[in-house]
Amino acid sequence: DRVDAQIGITVSVRVPSEQGLAGVTAIDIVFKDLSEFLRNLRVTPNSQAFIFDSEGKAVGLPHYEEVLHKETNGTTTTLHQRHLKHSSNETIATAWRVFSEHTAATDTDHTPEKQGKISYFKVQGIPHMGIFSRFGPEYGLDWILGIVVPEEDFKGAAQTVLYWSIAFTVPGLILLAWLGN
Repeated sequence: DRVDAQIGITVSVRVPSEQGLAGVTAIDIVFKDLSEFLRNLRVTPNSQAFIFDSEGKAVGLPHYEEVLHKETNGTTTTLHQRHLKHSSNETIATAWRVFSEHTAATDTDHTPEKQGKISYFKVQGIPHMGIFSRFGPEYGLDWILGIVVPEEDFKGAAQTVLYWSIAFTVPGLILLAWLGN
């Protein structure tokens, strides 16, 4: 079922002043807008970025239709955030599985040592890398950012640099060897 409704969250932050509290500021984050942002975010040509909560429920995915699902019980229809393990995007579903197997999703340790660990996995035989980072407690959000990239996106660039390095270095070495004789 296609979901046309939009959901989101309001995040508020206290604004301190020297006298105590200067006020409060808030922002509405619409999951559809967040998903659009993530769809256009490209770390590499084939990367995918997504956000989920500690329970594995989608907050933002490259395709908003995947964030929510409808549940109808008689005449009542409710919207629920889709769990990543039920995503039709096999790369994101696999990344979630790897993340949940290697990291306790409820782990609240936000130290740098616990952030940004790279996970390696395959999707349909294609090697991928995934990196996950929790939003800090100062945001008041129990969200995790995931970015997955096919390894070839990085290897291809490294191989190109290596090729051109060799292409320019070898003739120079041959010329130096010839001039040295």
